[in-house]
Amino acid sequence: MLTSIINRILNKLPPVFTKRNKFELPIELKSQPPEVVITDDAALAINVVEAMAEIEAAPVNVEPVVLESPKAEPVVGIFVDLDNVIGQLGDYKTEQALLRNIDLFFIHMAKRYEGQVNVNVYGNLSCWKLKEVKFDLENISVNYIDTPVVNDYDKTTTDHKMVVDMMKQEHRLSQSVLVTCDAGFMHVAESYQQEGIPVELIQFGPTNYLLKLVVNTIVNGFDILKEAKILKPGHAAPTFNSKKPTSTAVIAKTKRAAQKYADEMLIEAIQSSDGDYLLVQASQLLKEFKTDDWRGYKTFTQFVQSLNIPNLKIENDRDGLLSLNEPVVAEYAVEKKLKRMKVPVLSAKQYDSIFKTLATCSLNKAPSQLVETAYAQCKESECAVTRQELEKVIIKVLPDIKKSNKPYVLAAKYLKWLFQKSKVSFKGLLNAQDRENLTLLIQG
Repeated sequence: MLTSIINRILNKLPPVFTKRNKFELPIELKSQPPEVVITDDAALAINVVEAMAEIEAAPVNVEPVVLESPKAEPVVGIFVDLDNVIGQLGDYKTEQALLRNIDLFFIHMAKRYEGQVNVNVYGNLSCWKLKEVKFDLENISVNYIDTPVVNDYDKTTTDHKMVVDMMKQEHRLSQSVLVTCDAGFMHVAESYQQEGIPVELIQFGPTNYLLKLVVNTIVNGFDILKEAKILKPGHAAPTFNSKKPTSTAVIAKTKRAAQKYADEMLIEAIQSSDGDYLLVQASQLLKEFKTDDWRGYKTFTQFVQSLNIPNLKIENDRDGLLSLNEPVVAEYAVEKKLKRMKVPVLSAKQYDSIFKTLATCSLNKAPSQLVETAYAQCKESECAVTRQELEKVIIKVLPDIKKSNKPYVLAAKYLKWLFQKSKVSFKGLLNAQDRENLTLLIQG
């Protein structure tokens, strides 16, 4: 094949070549076909070229290779409202058992799910003697995120941080798990549902009715605690209703929180009945909550008692007659709770006078002398406060008197102690309305 190509090229050349000799005279040379000598290497090259030409000339049928894309691994996001969980435990031994084995507990919780599981734990970590750390174990990642107190009212940014992180991860997750009882996460759970991402709720106490409506499944957190084997044998764990409510009547009637809705409905019914209102009537009135098994309480009577309606009486000897002895005033409820906490029940004028007096007292005096001086000055200003009441207030702000003698600072410190006492020693006795009333009372 190579030979024929060379011959064709030579045939196209002109018949005469002109070459000059050393005298620059033209010499005519007759055209002769050159003798082609084919070496072994050339023969091999010819064979290769011819084989390639045959391959190129032959039709090629190539079947397309279809690569199967690997199936995406499920990613589960667990979001834990730690302060809410510990506040709902209601038992010091259970709380300590959880805190001692908290890493083990969240690893055990994560193993309930398949794929990559990311556990995000939010809370005021220093309060529980925990640190902001992150660790990985096979397909499990546990991340502790600190959301400390940001003001003098024990307010943290936990809820806001959780919601922001959940919205950021919304399109990365195949399933979301909420560990809280707080209705504040209702809207983000609804958003996940709209995106087709199932939401599971792990509850450690009676959970807000509206939150339970917008999740797919509900799990009793105490069952997981038992399975993790971090509680002592025989420890009685509370049981709560894990059924998802099917009735949407409450949402249709009102957008308010379920407990407040029940409060107002019941109070209005009792007041309009002239005090002759029976438990069985109340049960019919609040039948929407029956589908929720009375929000986790064993009986309807316990559910009514959990509403903490001030001055509500249930007279069992009269077929469970419901009555309100006095007008429902928020201050009465706060006063009753403060007495239960053995805290001085004082007026706004008394608190104002006390903190102004403490701001002018000498900081070098012994506590007993400080009490006597402050008591004498309060008496002069016609502030009707007893020595014992004054002593209880001074003891709680004594460390701060030496740091700052500004009245509003001392009032804020006393209020913070009061809220913490309610939370730690009385299992959150003061509700949001109580806290608001006390803030106005103590800080003016």
